[in-house]
Amino acid sequence: MRSGHAVVLRSYPEGLPRTTDFEWVSETTPEPGDGQVLLRILWASIDPAMRTWHSARPGRGVVRPLGTVMKAVAVAEVVESRNSLRVGDHVVGSFGMREWCVSDGADVTRVLDASIEPRLGLGSLGHIGLTAFAGVHKVARAQAGETVLVSSAAGATGALAGQIAAAAGCRVIGIAGGPDKVAICRTEYGFDMCIDRHAETDLARAIRTAAPEGIDVFFDNVGGPTLDAAMQNMNALGRVAICGTISVRSSEPGHGPRHERLMLDKQLTVQGFLTSQFEVDYPEMLESLSLLHSEGRLHLREVVVEGAENAPLALEQLLAGEFAGKVLVRIAA
Repeated sequence: MRSGHAVVLRSYPEGLPRTTDFEWVSETTPEPGDGQVLLRILWASIDPAMRTWHSARPGRGVVRPLGTVMKAVAVAEVVESRNSLRVGDHVVGSFGMREWCVSDGADVTRVLDASIEPRLGLGSLGHIGLTAFAGVHKVARAQAGETVLVSSAAGATGALAGQIAAAAGCRVIGIAGGPDKVAICRTEYGFDMCIDRHAETDLARAIRTAAPEGIDVFFDNVGGPTLDAAMQNMNALGRVAICGTISVRSSEPGHGPRHERLMLDKQLTVQGFLTSQFEVDYPEMLESLSLLHSEGRLHLREVVVEGAENAPLALEQLLAGEFAGKVLVRIAA
């Protein structure tokens, strides 16, 4: 038996999750049985989707019972093994915001190559990179010479989506909140242009000014009024890849302008997607991401939060727009 700690769901969030919705508790982890491994959690990812995962009305998936461990994608080290995984392996999976975990391997999504820095398995070379790549290439089918618009461009997924599109020969325009995030998109991520949504009273006009020739692909992490503004600037046969809807509550459909006529007249393709639907393509996509990373064409800021007990605050800050880049929780050295 090993003594450790975990973050558990104390109450369902009303609106955005708050630190008071979670609790840091002691827990005891048993020794692994036949077919199981003991995992020491090294790093955990803070993602906008955690808002949906812990909602009383998540919109998709099952409701998590109160008292269960905060769901999080994490990288762990195999400490003891009674199955095919080897001691010392670094594995990725939804292990939760905790220090130790016993697994039968069903929740292990990937064994990291020894050459990969473990935390990269949660960012550029992990589920964030896969999401960005799938949206740009599998859903939106971005082509060289096209103009790609990305919302929440300073966030982890948006930043990678923009860089992946640029690597494909696209002109990339970002939308971000505040001059600091705009500067990051331009100087660190190489966006051709970036719009400060906080400084614009008419976002549709700002997009039109930045892209007078129109938008071919919109990679959307936000939804709501941002989507409405982008739709007004789409070119004929344009594609919209909806990755997230952070401005719309998970349990409600949202309200806004009707776009049916615009979609018809311009023959637009609007598709929401989940990365998991492209699981069969993961090896191919990871190979492409690894190549881009090795060539120095993928950059991603990291915000490192020390200790799993600080994960709820990190989530609250992420959803409030206080961070730029990938937010990681360091749980063990």
